[in-house]
Amino acid sequence: MLIYNSSFLLRLNVCNDLAKAMKALDGKKKIVWPWLIRHAAWLHSYFHVKYNGRTCYEELYQTRYKNEVVAFGKSVVFMEPYPASRRKKQGKRRQKMDANMEPGIWLGRAEESDEHLVGTSRGV
Repeated sequence: MLIYNSSFLLRLNVCNDLAKAMKALDGKKKIVWPWLIRHAAWLHSYFHVKYNGRTCYEELYQTRYKNEVVAFGKSVVFMEPYPASRRKKQGKRRQKMDANMEPGIWLGRAEESDEHLVGTSRGV
């Protein structure tokens, strides 16, 4: 009974957080909606506690998921990776001391590589 109650409260908190994120991103609802559904499915598969007290992730990897998860729709600052050759950006080669942090909106994590997915004006 305790697992059911804590699981229910966790789902209620997640639903409230997702609803707040949708209100905050009011003008971008049509763009963000598929990412929200994708993220909700990811949360369910990684954190939903089953009748045996374990998540699907725990049964597969024999450990709890320990990586960081940001609230959906939060503004984040990320660093776009670039190779050692410092590819050109807008006709200029990037230097080591150049500011390469950019703002974006956190949209979730990738299933295969577990990378953060961040939306920008240029795309994901």
